[in-house]
Amino acid sequence: MLTEKRHMMILTYLAQKGSATVAELCDLLDISESTVRRDLSELHRQGVLNKVFGGATVIDGAYHAEDPAAIREKSYTEEKAAIAKKAAELVQENDFVYIDAGSTTAQLVDFLTVRRATFVTNGLPAARQLAQRGYPVSIISGQVRATAGAITGAEAMGCLARYNFTVGFFGTNGVSVSKGYTQSDQIEARVKSEAMSRCAQRYMLADARKFDRILPVTFAQLSDAILITDQAPDPQYYQHARIIQASR
Repeated sequence: MLTEKRHMMILTYLAQKGSATVAELCDLLDISESTVRRDLSELHRQGVLNKVFGGATVIDGAYHAEDPAAIREKSYTEEKAAIAKKAAELVQENDFVYIDAGSTTAQLVDFLTVRRATFVTNGLPAARQLAQRGYPVSIISGQVRATAGAITGAEAMGCLARYNFTVGFFGTNGVSVSKGYTQSDQIEARVKSEAMSRCAQRYMLADARKFDRILPVTFAQLSDAILITDQAPDPQYYQHARIIQASR
């Protein structure tokens, strides 16, 4: 197993459990105790976990597991609607738009007022809603990640490589000054990164509860996108990103 994949699996397990013993990680990864200890030492050096006697813990509760899609869709609905509405106002006539999978990005569709725009998405709910509203929409090909309602994988990345979007709207599970925009799934994170690289203008949609949350995989830095949120974050965030505050 590649080192990168082992590290991702260790951080994901910690995000879910809060702590892990060396024995648990040996069983999880099917590797030797010495390899686990080397991995924990390296991740501790990177500052993404605390190595303790016999195992590891998350750093001050900073790491989080990803909430299931069904829970995300029903939480912070007013905040997400305000963010989605502000994002929809940024879509212009004749734009070629990418919409990332996510509960907030999908709501953007409800607030669109443009008549002539074309869309591509990897989000199953967004694709359905765009089609129902009569917009030209394509969904990229690839594997379905059911927990996120997203199309991911190598095929998805290959599909994105041929596009050049005027604007893209993205979701994230965590926002941090130190780690940027983070995601729990390594493959989905790579799809996000590839899609962002294909957009002339990029917006990140994140409600205030996402701030200071860190998940295992960074897919972009704060400076890589304009952040749209519902509450003003800690002033330190303004040193790293342009931020638009949506009003409710």
